[in-house]
Amino acid sequence: KNQLGNDPLVGTTQSWNTTEIPEDGNYLIKLTTIRDGVVGNNGSQIIPIKVDRSKPYVFGLPEPVDDNYDINDNDVISVNYNENVCPNGVTNAVATIEDIGHPGALINTVVSCFDNRLVIVEDGISLNNRAPSLYRVKLSGVEDVYGNVADDYYWSFLVGAYDPSNFACLPDVYITNNNLNQDAINATAYRALVITSDGEIPNFGTTSFKAQDEIILNSGFEVTTGGQFEADIENCSND
Repeated sequence: KNQLGNDPLVGTTQSWNTTEIPEDGNYLIKLTTIRDGVVGNNGSQIIPIKVDRSKPYVFGLPEPVDDNYDINDNDVISVNYNENVCPNGVTNAVATIEDIGHPGALINTVVSCFDNRLVIVEDGISLNNRAPSLYRVKLSGVEDVYGNVADDYYWSFLVGAYDPSNFACLPDVYITNNNLNQDAINATAYRALVITSDGEIPNFGTTSFKAQDEIILNSGFEVTTGGQFEADIENCSND
């Protein structure tokens, strides 16, 4: 409900505060006028709209799914989201790649998109032509077609004959529901200074948390039937 201008010949633009709509979804709206408490007979056409205030989130595992990148095997660095993150065929997302095994300048990338998928290509020297190492991707600025911005997303993978036990702990890692944030040695082995999780351990295989300082399991943490969970506190920064 907004007060319109007094000039009947000049249109009035008003912002609509959608917080009064409790849930996202599809709606039909119609503009009506109220004057001195009386609803007018005239109104706008009924217009279908969609209210979407939810952040996009990663769907499935990022690539390379086997945690080993080799361009000779046609591997790509990519990630899929639960909805279209490529409005008008372009993306403002930014990705950088960090060489964990040989710290130095970040590797810039070019990010392209198609519908729900983002593909990341290293700028300049290919990872396969760099020193074998553990590489970490940081992706930020991912938006859906309604302007909702996703949380920053991280994942790591190996290139070449590199032993992941050689690298120091990653910074603090927060593992969300169903382990969506794959900032880890691989999809089931997490290694950081501090690990916080409200995630769900799947009902197959073993998931391990290895931290130097602290492992925090929030109230939503769950190990489903058939799954195994291992937690170790040890000085992984000096392995």
